[in-house]
Amino acid sequence: MPVQNAVVSYDVFANTLNGAHFFTLGTLSICTIFFVIIYALHISNRPNVYKPLMKLVVGYVLIASIIITISPNKDTSELIFIIAPLAIMGATYLQLIGFKLIKEIHLWFFACLPFLFFLF
Repeated sequence: MPVQNAVVSYDVFANTLNGAHFFTLGTLSICTIFFVIIYALHISNRPNVYKPLMKLVVGYVLIASIIITISPNKDTSELIFIIAPLAIMGATYLQLIGFKLIKEIHLWFFACLPFLFFLF
């Protein structure tokens, strides 16, 4: 039986790597990585009642990342799966910040972020 060579095609990512979706995808991926790291570091500090829920949110982020990776149409509509756990993680992150000025800066940055998506 002859051996068949696998052909790797990068056409699947052609829509997300153009200028229209690059800023959105980059910003959301940076926020996702940041929130997952902060969230995972603070799971052990929370009461035992919240730990299964926090692990469930991290699992949901992983499942959403897999869905985003394997979806056939890469037109940023698949990012709807990751918005809910990012909102939960972002709210938890804002609760962890002790200084009011830093919390306010982060809150304004996250509030203005959707408007930046429209510009780029």
